[in-house]
Amino acid sequence: MGAFEKDSDEFVAQIYIGPLNWNLPEFEIGYFVDNDHEGKGFVTEAVKASLGLIFEHLQARRVSLYCNPKNVRSVRVAERCGFVREGYVRENFQNKNGAVSDTLCYGILKREYESTLKEENKEKT
Repeated sequence: MGAFEKDSDEFVAQIYIGPLNWNLPEFEIGYFVDNDHEGKGFVTEAVKASLGLIFEHLQARRVSLYCNPKNVRSVRVAERCGFVREGYVRENFQNKNGAVSDTLCYGILKREYESTLKEENKEKT
């Protein structure tokens, strides 16, 4: 899905949602931000909206997220959105230039998502 800036309709980010296990059900979420829009909260907002779609409409039990631990902004998005760090996989990814990197594994359960929503609503009142 594309994420666009409200006032200008300018593309700011891409959100990926994919099924991992329809029986549970479990989904994976990923994101990419346009370089000119980094650090402005667009990805966090889009991920939170996507979690609403995944948990409320697709009836997911859990959502997984994977990112490079060196990508500090990506890690912060996961944690701001309520994901819990579940693991650290070493040297499991190699890019087209041959560089090898690690992966952080995150997950959020439906009850954690619902708890996060309650806390956010409390803060607003």
